[in-house]
Amino acid sequence: SPPNARNFRNLRTHFSNSHSDTIYALSSGSSSKCGVAVIRISGKAAKDSLGILLGSKTSKGKTFPVPRKVTLRELFDPETKEMLDKSLVVFMEEPKSFTGEDTVELHTHGGRAVIKGVLE
Repeated sequence: SPPNARNFRNLRTHFSNSHSDTIYALSSGSSSKCGVAVIRISGKAAKDSLGILLGSKTSKGKTFPVPRKVTLRELFDPETKEMLDKSLVVFMEEPKSFTGEDTVELHTHGGRAVIKGVLE
């Protein structure tokens, strides 16, 4: 797995109960070794979650990803600000997504540490 791919587990602590219907789930890959894991975030806090994972890079000249366009971005731990992984990121705005809600797909490296960290 990539360096500093500790975890995203603190991501959920940034949201109040009003965002409790946001789902963070492994969409493809498995909990064992795989080359690429697709992690999907769907619901009211999906866009905010992506903004937090993009961290300061969004404010340093990079704009928020254009909806429905795949971009390569660095993802950061919300608390430590360490880079966690480089990921293909897709943001799909409501209602033009499979679920009808804001949806984010993170195509990350598929090492167990990355997957486990994202889903904890």
